Amino acid sequence: WEKDGLEKANTNLQDELEKVKSSLSRDSKKSEEAFQKEQTKFKALESEFQTAICRRETLEMENVGLQKALERAGKTLFQRELQVQQLEKNILCLLRDIEVGHETSC
Repeated sequence: WEKDGLEKANTNLQDELEKVKSSLSRDSKKSEEAFQKEQTKFKALESEFQTAICRRETLEMENVGLQKALERAGKTLFQRELQVQQLEKNILCLLRDIEVGHETSC
């Protein structure tokens, strides 16, 4: 009788142990799947971040190029303004010479 009771208790404990092992195995599998999903999301975000960094660097280089082009355009505009001022002076000089009626002194 006592032996039967011990065997039954042992069987129950073994069954309980198998249930716990099975539950742990399922939980472990779910945890692993969740981890893999999160790792995939992380890699995607990391890739997006790298793409954003590259895009930022490209935009910075384009900005530098545009700034240089703007500087060149500004210098060209300044030179054109000087030329216009000189032409205006020449026209005024020629108009004065015409009014006075003698050969140009310009």
